[in-house]
Amino acid sequence: MTNLQNVQTGENKFCGPAVLSAIAGITTDEAEKLIQSVRKNNGIPRSDDKVTGVWAAELNDAFRKLGWKVNNLPNMYGKSVYFIMTVITKPAFYLFYVHRHVVAIEISTDGKRYLIDNHTKQPISVGNSARISQKVLGVTMLVKGE
Repeated sequence: MTNLQNVQTGENKFCGPAVLSAIAGITTDEAEKLIQSVRKNNGIPRSDDKVTGVWAAELNDAFRKLGWKVNNLPNMYGKSVYFIMTVITKPAFYLFYVHRHVVAIEISTDGKRYLIDNHTKQPISVGNSARISQKVLGVTMLVKGE
């Protein structure tokens, strides 16, 4: 069984806020405000603009603000989602960055793998996703802080 939640879509329908929603249980509009606050703290001009894209560092900072431990996994660039899912076995939430997109993946305690993004809006089996063959730009593991 998955701990990913259905995406609570508000006005913002983009992938960064969607993965924050699915993992943290907030709406995409609350996630957008959180990303905007991260941008403001980092001195990004026009940080109050609508969030239509995110950098991995921005999502990492947003999850840290929510109390998550963030670990960028090394040596993932260029490998397929499928390959990475065969070598990562630790139960946790993961962010997979693919070309111009981010998806949330959970490896549950029973070893099942679930994926969610702004398109699926609810968790699906990774094996049922068209993203399985996509090449990964980076992977971040998220663990709720103790």
